[in-house]
Amino acid sequence: MLSCDAATGTRSRSWSQTAAPAFRPKAAAVADLAWRDAGLRGAFVQRSDLPGAIVDKLWPSLHSGFKARLIASGFRYSMSEVEEVGRETSAALSDAGRSGALPQSIDTYAALVRDRLIAIDEALVEIMQNGRLVEAAQLIARCLGLGEGVALNLLYGVYDHGPAVLACHAGLSEDVILRIAEARARLSWVPSTDLSRMRTTAKGITGTEAAEILSALDGLWQGGVANTGDRRRFRSAA
Repeated sequence: MLSCDAATGTRSRSWSQTAAPAFRPKAAAVADLAWRDAGLRGAFVQRSDLPGAIVDKLWPSLHSGFKARLIASGFRYSMSEVEEVGRETSAALSDAGRSGALPQSIDTYAALVRDRLIAIDEALVEIMQNGRLVEAAQLIARCLGLGEGVALNLLYGVYDHGPAVLACHAGLSEDVILRIAEARARLSWVPSTDLSRMRTTAKGITGTEAAEILSALDGLWQGGVANTGDRRRFRSAA
């Protein structure tokens, strides 16, 4: 399913994209220097407009805190936006459940996963067949004890490395990772068209590192790293 931005063909900018100037090709050469220069790495991780190939090059040289900061630079929705879309989605899911469009509510799916009656992969496949990445993020947040805003921004953020971290931490299968990558590829603000990047990145992340990055991301989120934004981006979401 498409988000409101992809469905309408608009390309609204995130809070970090608004703040950062356009990325220039010569920055690719600077990225090579960033391998050896912590100051340059610190500047790069605050940008939301780095091409995927540049992020791939920088990623191994970053510690968990810098990786979290880079991912957070590509966050799309603020706290107020996440709260409002959560209310809208809950109402929409309630209607969908009554009409038979969704087999279960998100809370029911979460309970089934928690009681090990179904796997999280199975639940996500069903949800993404009938819903959107929003509902997938809500389920993952409930199952893993993550903040809903962090999970939502990881799936909707600019960089593929965010959902890769989430997929690693949740232990998602390659099939589900591909489904998420395909859904993200339809988002107008996601620059990557390489469906394998998320899977490849997830394979290179250890469980311990994924947990460290998510912990740092939660701290950044609670600290208000994305506490700005324009609610119009979600207004027409179904």
